[in-house]
Amino acid sequence: MLIIVSARVAGGGCELSDYDEIEAPDIVLIAGTVKWFDPGKGYGFIVPDEPDLTELKDVLLHVSSLRDGGHEAAAEGATITCECARRPKGWQVVRVIDLGDGRQSLGLTILSMS
Repeated sequence: MLIIVSARVAGGGCELSDYDEIEAPDIVLIAGTVKWFDPGKGYGFIVPDEPDLTELKDVLLHVSSLRDGGHEAAAEGATITCECARRPKGWQVVRVIDLGDGRQSLGLTILSMS
């Protein structure tokens, strides 16, 4: 749970007023296996090795999260390590870290090299 506190400056000091409680987004790091992936549709599903982390047996794998990691598709049965986030319709891969092919995505962008 994330608590947001609003504050205002009153006479040179800081005065706390209201606070709101909101649910923080759930993001988990999981390992799993690609159940299936259809490049034509641009999505597929993975099965987490530890389904208790996501409370679901299937997690959506969209092509956009693959492309961010330098991949275009995922082979059925491939091992995957990824970050997943809770979305309104269920869990979804948001970042592929390793797709079992030796290429790892660290989420880094090189802006320039001198």
